[in-house]
Amino acid sequence: MSLHAACASSLNKPAGRSICSFILRNQIGSWSAASLSPRFWPPQYKHHRTAGRTSTRRLNTAKAILTSHARFFGTASNLTAVRVGASPLRQLVAAGQKLQIRTAASSAAAIMAGDAAEAGPDSAAAESATASGNAPAEKAGAEVQVSPAAAGEDTQQAASGKAGTAAVEEAVDPVLACEQQLEKKITRIRELFPGFKLPELEIHRSAPHHYRLRAEFRVWHEDAEAYYIMFERVEGEKHPRKLRVDQFPLGSVLMNQLMQILMAEVQRVPVLKRKLFQANFHTTLSGEAMVTLIYKAPVDASWEAAAKDLRVALSQAPASTQEQVTVIARSRKRKLELDCNYVTEKLLVDGTTYINRQVEGAFSQPNGEMCQHMLSWARKVTAGGHDHDLLELYCGNANFTIPLASQFRKVIATEASKAAVETAQFNLKANDVTNALVARMTSEEFTEAWHTKRNAKRLEGLDWETLDLKTILVDPPRGGLDDETVKLLKEFPNVVYISCNPETLATNLQEIKESHEIKQFAVFDQFPGTHHVECGAFLQQRSS
Repeated sequence: MSLHAACASSLNKPAGRSICSFILRNQIGSWSAASLSPRFWPPQYKHHRTAGRTSTRRLNTAKAILTSHARFFGTASNLTAVRVGASPLRQLVAAGQKLQIRTAASSAAAIMAGDAAEAGPDSAAAESATASGNAPAEKAGAEVQVSPAAAGEDTQQAASGKAGTAAVEEAVDPVLACEQQLEKKITRIRELFPGFKLPELEIHRSAPHHYRLRAEFRVWHEDAEAYYIMFERVEGEKHPRKLRVDQFPLGSVLMNQLMQILMAEVQRVPVLKRKLFQANFHTTLSGEAMVTLIYKAPVDASWEAAAKDLRVALSQAPASTQEQVTVIARSRKRKLELDCNYVTEKLLVDGTTYINRQVEGAFSQPNGEMCQHMLSWARKVTAGGHDHDLLELYCGNANFTIPLASQFRKVIATEASKAAVETAQFNLKANDVTNALVARMTSEEFTEAWHTKRNAKRLEGLDWETLDLKTILVDPPRGGLDDETVKLLKEFPNVVYISCNPETLATNLQEIKESHEIKQFAVFDQFPGTHHVECGAFLQQRSS
């Protein structure tokens, strides 16, 4: 019997539905609970409208329809995740040999490009805000203005105020869409640097799907059901739209697996579900993961017992390499860790694997593959620095410090956050880096100490007489550098500037264009499908 006939004959038979599900798992892979409107079913399935009224039958009917029509929709590799909404209708987009079922993730790509963690490693403020119902801006669950250019932007909202629905429209090749938007980003970057003779841009492209390692979702409770949502602020509309997210194609494969397992356990175990406000996922290229659950009410011993079982369930995710996925609970200035509060990433850069501990709530690069490209580029432009020393400002957990340490005699790195400094020092030790010093101080404090040659307590043991700082690396937040640090750049023969905001990069570099010229410039498409882009600029002092 053909796959088409097998699926068609099994729709109204309980045993047959199981067989159909088995076929689909092997043909297409992991599915979320689909809810497709019967009015969008092909004509021969119109009589199954009644069967589609229950979630189980609706799921299997939808699966059967999609699979049996694979000859029209295209191969399994063309199928993306299923977006599920409070209304029965989910989007079915077919054109030629391609099928794309849009997800809330695609229209929320611009939201996810922002990160509350960039405000600093201490997430207590963010946690307090989310627990009280006021989610910080630029994170999942926040009210964020979404770029009209965001791939797959949703254009409808259910009149009832429930999670929005989507309309059938022509399918868009995600790779082509990301490439077109990348061209717009490149054009914008070129326009931002008048007065500079930009070298040929080095372009680093990201995969359009499964590139994001971290994401945060609000948890919405509706009747007896809970599900993930994001908010989309649309120009001209007073209230933001709620977008239901059952799978998140931008997120890593492991993240999507954990999302499904977690929500199934939340639905099954009342103590996990009660007052659950937000779920944060932190995954790695190494296969480790950390899940943080934020509640509006304190958790107790019964939650801890349930969370231990949850941890076991999460660890069954096929892409997980951990014996036990890390699970953490937060609620109004309280934090409960079952075992630890970090994951260990492994970054492969120029043939060397670097260990990188990433702590819950602290900043880490969300696109791991692109992070490896950035580190490799930074090593390339700083090659030949073995005769002098490097100053690195805003070093975080020593993400750049460690791969660059072998390029220089010595590395002096500064970071204002106590927690980040502790993590950086651990990472230095884990990678056997002995020529780097991480000091807890601001860039202004270091500049003052350097100019006065004052032995600050946190620079104890530093020999100013032998120190030869000729290269500086800065990786500031979106706001860019303060005025004093911009002045500091002028004192260095070599400047490496990593920027997550081309506008502030351009503003800062305009201040030093008389003294420095851009020798190399890289574009890192950290968040394909959004207007966000990361840049790397290597500058050298102009010859007098």
